[in-house]
Amino acid sequence: ANDYVLPTDVVAGWGVSPGKLDPERDLIADFQQAGFAYAPNNTALQAAFKQRAPDKLLGLFAFSNMNVTYDKINARRGNSTVVDAFGFPDQPLLEEMTDRALQVLAKNPDGFVALIEGASIDKQAHLMDSDRWILEVIEFDRAIAVAKAFAEKNPDTLIIVTADHECSGAAILGAATASATDLQAKPNAGTTIVGV
Repeated sequence: ANDYVLPTDVVAGWGVSPGKLDPERDLIADFQQAGFAYAPNNTALQAAFKQRAPDKLLGLFAFSNMNVTYDKINARRGNSTVVDAFGFPDQPLLEEMTDRALQVLAKNPDGFVALIEGASIDKQAHLMDSDRWILEVIEFDRAIAVAKAFAEKNPDTLIIVTADHECSGAAILGAATASATDLQAKPNAGTTIVGV
């Protein structure tokens, strides 16, 4: 049983089965039956490691993009307005997911490859939301620290940290004081928009 249908050009180009939709299929149950521990939130993620690291782990913490660090930290400090409105108030931080993923992947005697991305650095920089993109960079740095600690205990580990691009002209000194709405309202204002 599948739960996807591929476009005809992909089927023809790749020579693969078109697939079929199966609305009755419960993919999470299928993963659990295959031996995966399932974590729908941070509480469940941490609980899955109470005795020992599971052999397999499936963490699905939002329907799409997760909340950014700024909002997750605010929720943990008692201001959960944004994460409550988003509908997923108990999401792990990137460093927590990194730690748990490495514990599970380290069980593979043949080694592993992990891709750990700080995806919202880019998204928040596009929005020129300096409060949020800066905390995203810090969270990514903390995830790198988790990976480095793992590498110290496992010297055959290679860590590569890279970026695909920078955006919004982020600068160490200063930040945009005009909102995206202000900038869109005055597209030809040049550099004259100051704290509109």
